[in-house]
Amino acid sequence: MRYRLLIAVLVCTCVGVALGAAVTKIKDMQPVGLGELENPDADGTVHVKFDDRQGNSRIQVMVTDMLPNTTYHVYVDSAGGGIQDFSGTEFNLTTNPSGNGHVHIVPPGPSAGDYTILPLRVVVYHEDGMDPNSFGFTEDEARLEGILNP
Repeated sequence: MRYRLLIAVLVCTCVGVALGAAVTKIKDMQPVGLGELENPDADGTVHVKFDDRQGNSRIQVMVTDMLPNTTYHVYVDSAGGGIQDFSGTEFNLTTNPSGNGHVHIVPPGPSAGDYTILPLRVVVYHEDGMDPNSFGFTEDEARLEGILNP
């Protein structure tokens, strides 16, 4: 009886893994640019989960020890081509009074796909008086960065 139960558990586990979603993590983000001065103790993580049934990835960015009550933008570059590659998309992240914040991102339309298998660059930045409708950022605006090379 125990043998059958063990086999059933193993089969269910294998099937669950085969049908489940791939998960990739950036476990450590580093302060960059003015972030090294503004928030040298800042840190963050990025969790990327691919849903094979829906054909898209869900990206969760969590930051700690940033400036309190501040709105940042998150830039996701899945091509690994650097800042000038505008295939990335921007999303807002607002920190709480403790300087912590998070945002959930589902890349839209043609940007959808499996981000767990691609090189990924995630940059949290603050537009310092720049045009809020502009796309992209300068290295001076970057505050926190994480890179994943699967």
